Amino acid sequence: MGLIADTFRQMPGAVRGKGCFQVSAWGKNAKRHASAGFQDIIDHGGYALLLGVNIYRLSAMHYVEDAMPADIKARFRPPPEVSVRYPAEEWFIESFEPSAKPWYEIQAQAYAAGLITDGMIGDSKCMFFPVKPVVELYRQALLTRPYELYGLEREA
Repeated sequence: MGLIADTFRQMPGAVRGKGCFQVSAWGKNAKRHASAGFQDIIDHGGYALLLGVNIYRLSAMHYVEDAMPADIKARFRPPPEVSVRYPAEEWFIESFEPSAKPWYEIQAQAYAAGLITDGMIGDSKCMFFPVKPVVELYRQALLTRPYELYGLEREA
């Protein structure tokens, strides 16, 4: 997202994927990584470098939301009139903001587990970490305590 990602994807030799969560890649296996998306990066030991942002910009987190209960997932679904204008194949839009900030909890767990290394590039704080174990923390929380994670009461 943003200027750095846009600059990278326009570099000579960079390959751009398709879909809502596009991956741009360069170098060895660039075509495979770009076409297979974040799942390929997750499955093959990829790392994330977040520049000046936190875990709420890590699109790969969405790749484990298949473990989210349907009633929680439904809360995020935009109304039909929004979906008509912004089709899900092209846009990722959520229309619900839970009282809890679940990804911050996952970020805190990742720090506690020693998965995230902080650093600076210029004036920007950076976070560097392996993607798979961090998104797996989220998957496990979704499988074991999704309502608590999102600060919700279970619907009867």
